Amino acid sequence: MVTIILYFTALIKLFSVTSHTYYISTSGKDANNGLSPKTAWRTIDKINQLTLQKGDSVLFEGGETFKGNLRLDENDAGDTFRKVVISSYAKGKAIFNANNETGIQVYNTGNITISNIIVIGNGVGVNKGSGIHFYADAASSKLENITIENCVAKGFHLYGILIQSDKDTLCGFNNVIVRNCIATENGEAGIGSLAAYPAIVHQQFSIVSCKAFNNRGILTKTDNHSGNGIVLSGVKNFLIDSCEAYENGADCRSVGGGPVGIWVWNCQSGFIQHSISHHNHSGTCVHDGGGFDIDGGSSNCTIRNCISYDNEGAGYLVCEFGSPNPFTNNFIVNNSSRNDGLKNNYGAITISGAGKFFPVTNTRIADNKVVVENKNVANGVAAALYFNETDFQNIVLENNSFEIKGAARVLFCDTIFTPAHALFRNNKFVIKANNFPVVCKKCKTTNTDFWKQVLMNK
Repeated sequence: MVTIILYFTALIKLFSVTSHTYYISTSGKDANNGLSPKTAWRTIDKINQLTLQKGDSVLFEGGETFKGNLRLDENDAGDTFRKVVISSYAKGKAIFNANNETGIQVYNTGNITISNIIVIGNGVGVNKGSGIHFYADAASSKLENITIENCVAKGFHLYGILIQSDKDTLCGFNNVIVRNCIATENGEAGIGSLAAYPAIVHQQFSIVSCKAFNNRGILTKTDNHSGNGIVLSGVKNFLIDSCEAYENGADCRSVGGGPVGIWVWNCQSGFIQHSISHHNHSGTCVHDGGGFDIDGGSSNCTIRNCISYDNEGAGYLVCEFGSPNPFTNNFIVNNSSRNDGLKNNYGAITISGAGKFFPVTNTRIADNKVVVENKNVANGVAAALYFNETDFQNIVLENNSFEIKGAARVLFCDTIFTPAHALFRNNKFVIKANNFPVVCKKCKTTNTDFWKQVLMNK
C-alpha cells in the first residue's frame, strides 16, 4: 500500500507543473501575453526569449510567414509524457523565412515535437544552415523522443532535416520519428543523420512516408558527396519506410564519392522498405548517383520491397569504403530495378569493396527483378551486375531474374572471381542484348568459360 501511495504521489508531482500554449500571429504584438489567438505575440524572437516547460506548446498562425530563426536549447525540454510542441494553428502551415541561417535549431535537448511547419531558406548558394536541425555535442538523457511530422524544408545549404550528434562518442539521439515530411532544393541532403564517426550512437530512427527531391548538391563542394535524398549514418535500429527520392544530385561536384537517393552508411540493424528512388544523378562525379545503397561500416541491414528506375548510378549499391566497422550480414531482397546504371558503367546491382582489408562480406542478394534497357545512357554501357575487383566474399545471388536488352551487359567485373567470392544459384537470365553478356577486364580465361562456370554454375 505504501508503495502504491508513493507511486501516485510521484505521478501527481510529475503532472503538477502548469503547461502553457503560446500563440504567434502576424497581427499580434510582443507586448501581449501570448496566451490566446486574440492576445498573440508577433515574432519568433519572443519565443527564443522563453524557457519552455514540460507540456508547453508554441503555435504559429497557419498560412502566415514569420521572419527569423527559432532556437531551443537544453533549458527547453519536455519529458516522455509531456513534450514541447512547435506547430501551427488555424488553417494551413505557418511559414518560417529563415533567410541565410538554420530555420529551427534544437540544441542538446529532446522530448520535442515539430509539426505542420514550412521552413524556407534563401537557397543553397546563399544560405549557410539547415532547415530543421537537432544538434547535440554532449551525452544527455534528454536526447530522446523527437518527432518531426508534416513539415517542409526547402532552400538550405546543408540539410532540409538533420539529426546530428558530435564530439562525444556516447552522445546520440534515441527514438526519432520523421514522418510525412518534404525536403527539397537543399544542398547536402534532404533528410539525414550524422554522428561522431565511427561511433554508432543513435537508436530507433524511423523515416516514414517522406519525399526528398531536387536536392541538387553544392556546386562549391568538391571533397565529398552532396545532393543526397535520404541518408542515415550512425544509427542502430532504423526504418526507412514508404519514402520517395528523385531528381537529386545533379549539382554534385565531388572528386570522390557521389550522392544516392536513399541510403545508409555506418549503420546497424535496420530496414529500407516499400520505397521508390528514381531519376537520381551523380553530377560531375564519376561515382554513384544511384537509387539505394547499403554503404561502409553497415551490418545487418536490409533493402526490401523497393523500386528503383532511371538512376545514373546503381539501382542497388553494396559498398564498403574503408570503415573500421565491418560490412557484413546485409540483404538486398525482393526489389526491382529498371533502366538503372545510365552513367559510368554501373550495374543495376553493384558490389564494391575497398581492398582486402575492407571487403564486402556475407551479403545475400535474392528474389530481385532486374531489367536493363540501356535507354538514355549518359556514358558507358549499362549492366545488370558490376563487381569491383575481388574485394568481396561470401556473396550469394539466388533466385533473381535478369532481363538484358539492347547494348546492355549481364556483368562488368574488373577481374575473375570464384564462387567463394560470389555464388550464383537459381538465377534466371533472359538475354536480348546485342553484345556478349560478360565484360571481364583482367580475365585470363575466356568470357565464355567465365560465363558458364561462375554465373551459370556449369
